[in-house]
Amino acid sequence: MSRRNVAKKREVSADRKYNSKIVAKFINHVMKKGKRALAEKIVYGAMEKAEKQLGVPAMDVLTGVLANISPAVELRSFRAGGVNYRIPVPIKEERSRFIAFGWLLSEARKRKGMCSRDRIALELLEAHSGHGGAFRKFEENVKVAESGRAFSHFRFFNTGGARRSNPSNNIGGNR
Repeated sequence: MSRRNVAKKREVSADRKYNSKIVAKFINHVMKKGKRALAEKIVYGAMEKAEKQLGVPAMDVLTGVLANISPAVELRSFRAGGVNYRIPVPIKEERSRFIAFGWLLSEARKRKGMCSRDRIALELLEAHSGHGGAFRKFEENVKVAESGRAFSHFRFFNTGGARRSNPSNNIGGNR
């Protein structure tokens, strides 16, 4: 077991335009190879485009999208009796937001023939209205969680692996 200290969570500073930590987290999620200025340009452009099309403030668009596609449970795999079960486990709001951003960006990146700003804006619009790729992933997550609810009692068991006895205690060669 490691003797090091547990890494402390660092606070994300709010973004410049909307003064929101949620937007700052979204920018960090979009950012690749440390190019923050480019990520900010993409996110702000996408939010402005969504704001123009919906006629709703950009922050309300983003919070509406997160309300529509943030999962309440995460599916964790558990092996019991030679069968893998996907068990729904409740998650914190921060983890839920992280998963929602991942779904949103993965579905936006699947769209071809547009710039990143337009792809993200289109995905934001669709997720806000309750359809689109990210919303489909959310619904699929809910369905699988419903079907795995019967096995949710497994989450209280130790999932750290099988218990093994100390081999030096096995006198006589019993394994």
